[in-house]
Formats: sequence, structure tokens, C-alpha cells
Amino acid sequence: MIAVAAITLVLALTLLLSGFRDGIDVETARTVRALGGDSFVVREGVSGPFTTVSQLAEDVTEVVLSLPGVERADPIVSIRHAIESSPVTDVYLVGARPNGLGMPAVSAGRQPRARGEAVLDARAGRKVGDRVALGGRTFDVVGLVRGVTVWAGVPAMFVTLADAQDLVFAGARSATAIVVSGTPQARRVGLSIVDADRARADLKRPLANAITTIDLLRFFLWIVAAAIVGSVLYVSALERSREFAVFKAFGTDSWDLVGTLVVEAFVLSALSAAAAVALSRVLAALFPAVISFPARTMVLLPLVALTVGLVGSLAGARRAIVVDPATAFGGP
Repeated sequence: MIAVAAITLVLALTLLLSGFRDGIDVETARTVRALGGDSFVVREGVSGPFTTVSQLAEDVTEVVLSLPGVERADPIVSIRHAIESSPVTDVYLVGARPNGLGMPAVSAGRQPRARGEAVLDARAGRKVGDRVALGGRTFDVVGLVRGVTVWAGVPAMFVTLADAQDLVFAGARSATAIVVSGTPQARRVGLSIVDADRARADLKRPLANAITTIDLLRFFLWIVAAAIVGSVLYVSALERSREFAVFKAFGTDSWDLVGTLVVEAFVLSALSAAAAVALSRVLAALFPAVISFPARTMVLLPLVALTVGLVGSLAGARRAIVVDPATAFGGP
């Protein structure tokens, strides 16, 4: 029971790390999709539309609209910012034209139509009718969206393009990117076309170090799980050395004894994996970031857990193989 509890906790933490890692991909794809475009146009030499503040003239939109394959194009201004009114909240600010590309569908309220109006993701902890301060200005929250976040849970905030231009470019009619519906079939000097895949990679890149850290932590947690299984089975094998010796003295093959330890390891791992799935679901609700459990993770967990159990059983198996049958006739 103690072993199952310990392994369950380790596997649940591993599953949560995997869910956090997969959640970054889900969050990024969902946010890019919410902007409504198929690609983005940025200034040439810029890595992408989200991680670099690069100024484009707003009238570049007309140039983009003239490209073959473009169905619609709208400018946006995007930058990381913070709500200054209590509680202070980091947000990813996006300015877009009302009902244009870059302005997502709301789940409550309506889209901003005039200066001083804003839409917030529900993770910002505000509701329709609240007032928030940002960049020395006050905005009325007129709508809410859900699932539009970046960088492991930073909520998005949407305002009119004019408000964002005032905040970022001191009122200049500029944009950081042009959101495009359709696939441009031609290019213009000084402009670069970023497709949806590259846009998602650009949005996710600030978390590259965190993703690498998560992958390393997952690997080490699997080692911890194997060590727990191994220690439990090794102690069990030590306590049962006399029993193993008796079995071997009566002709039982060593590999039959190893088989019993392997079965024990598989039972421990299978029970722990099942309990870990249930526990991780409960714990996921406590995390502010997006936690995603895709089907492949649920399939891989028991397989990896059984592999870990097999590796962990090797320590006890070695003890069962080397025990001397003569010890069965020794004293207590």
C-alpha cells in the first residue's frame, strides 16, 4: 500500500508535467486560432508576429489585400502588458479593428466598439462591467473570452486598434502584424509571410527553456518511480530469501521465482498508474496554466509504468537468482 501510494504520487506528478507540456501546445494553437487568420504578414527579418514589437505602417494592409490569394487582411498591435489596478495582472494586449481579424468571438458580453472598451480572458479574474487600468488609461470590460491565453496562462486582453496604437506607438497609425485570411501567393519587398505553424512556434518560443526543463523533470521522475519499485522489491526479496532457497532446494527454477517478482512489479505499477490518472485529474484543477491530457498520454502512461516496473524488478530478481539453496537448511 505504501509503495502504491508513493508510486502513484510520482506518476501523477509525471502526468501533470506531461499535461502542462501538452497544454502549452494546446494553448498556443487555440490562441492563434482565436485571432481568425490563416497567416500573418510582418516586417522582413522579424521572427514572428508575437515575440517582437516591429512597426509596420497601417496602410500596408492595403498592399497585403492586393496580393493574390488574400481574402481579407486586418492590422493588429500586440505586446505584453499589465493591468495596473488591483490585483495587478500580466496580460497579452492585442489591439484590433472591431469585428475584424484579430478580435475573437466573445463568450460573454460583446466586442469592444469604442475607445476605452476591452475584452479580457476569464483567467484575468475580471467580469463584465469591471474597470481596469492599463498604461495609465482606464478601460471598461465589455466582454469575456475563454481559452485565449499565452505563455502558460497569461490572459489575453483585446482593445480597439486605436487604443493599442496610443499605448504602444504614441498614437502613430502603425501595426505589429497584419492578420491574413487566405494564403498570399506573392511577396512584397520588406514584408515576410508567417504561416500558422510558424506563428505558433513564435508564440511558444519564450517557453523553450521551460519546456526543456519539464522534459528533464519527467525523465528524472521516471527514474524515481523505477527506484521506488526496485527498492520495494529488493527489500521484499531480502525478506523472502529463505523462501526462495526452499523453493530452489525443491527444484524450482530461478526464473520462476523471477517471474513472481516481475508479476508483483507489474501489479504495483498497474495499480499505481490507474490511481495516478484519477489523482492527476483532481490536481489539475489547482493549476492556473492549461493542463491537457491527450489520448496518447493516457495510453503511454500504463505502458511506461509497466516498463518502469520491469526495470525496478531487476534488483529483486538478481537476489532471487543468486540465493543459495543450501541456506534453506541453515539455522534461524
